[in-house]
Amino acid sequence: MLDFFYNTWPIWFVVIEFAIILGLYKFYISHLNARVWEEKASEEGWLTKMLEPAILEVATLVSTTVMEEIEHKYRQSMGVLTRVSSSGAENPQEMGLSVAENILKDMGWKSPSILMVARLAGSMMGLGKELVEPQNENMFDDPTLNEFNEMMK
Repeated sequence: MLDFFYNTWPIWFVVIEFAIILGLYKFYISHLNARVWEEKASEEGWLTKMLEPAILEVATLVSTTVMEEIEHKYRQSMGVLTRVSSSGAENPQEMGLSVAENILKDMGWKSPSILMVARLAGSMMGLGKELVEPQNENMFDDPTLNEFNEMMK
């Protein structure tokens, strides 16, 4: 019987070592880990310091992508304006409808309905009027800007 224990000592050694490691983890290492993380979480800004490089990288990638998309849309709109200006519209209303229709087509509508085109043209016309003639003359509370607006008239 004793020969059995002597012959299988490596197996018993591994079993005892495994039991010791499990006991240490259950009663000591897990509590130590929780205590260290609680101390770390109580510090102010530790997560920001740790994630700052990743946040900066993501912000850089997103801003680059957004700028590329804006540039693409700008070039697309320049193409729309070129097509509209060469379409031979006789008056501003026809040109506005043509611009609105081309914008909707560039957005993916194959054949936009006249109601959609008219609504987009009307909203673009409303925006244009707001940009050219603001409703409120003194829309800024800053006196310097009000003086500048007065000088520009």
